[in-house]
Amino acid sequence: MRPAMSVCRTSLFLMSLLFTLPLSAQQKPQGELAGVVAGEDGKPVAGATVQVIANDGTSQSATSDALGAFRVVGLTPGLYRLSARRIGFRVAQLPSLRIIANQTTQLKVSLTASPTQLSTVEVRVTPTSIDATTTELTRKI
Repeated sequence: MRPAMSVCRTSLFLMSLLFTLPLSAQQKPQGELAGVVAGEDGKPVAGATVQVIANDGTSQSATSDALGAFRVVGLTPGLYRLSARRIGFRVAQLPSLRIIANQTTQLKVSLTASPTQLSTVEVRVTPTSIDATTTELTRKI
């Protein structure tokens, strides 16, 4: 009966070690991308969408803040394509960006202004008559 107790204690000890390992030791190493989106004049561009696309087609994105800063975390090490876009600017693309495990890749993205005129929208309204003497609602099609 003693050998069975010993095996049980050893199993419990090993399981407790497994659960006390830090979560980071159980996951694959990952990298990060951080940077700033700026216009041609060097001023930060807020609200730009920065998208990184892995070779397998998966993607992650971030939006630049008021200072133009953005951060994408949890990237599997490897090669990515990057695009950055904002209304009023041309899309900036970087065809090859390497993410390295346990490192933050720093990047400055420069957007070029694009004078874009949005199409005109015309709204037409036809007058509607309301009969205030009745509480009945009707609908014409």
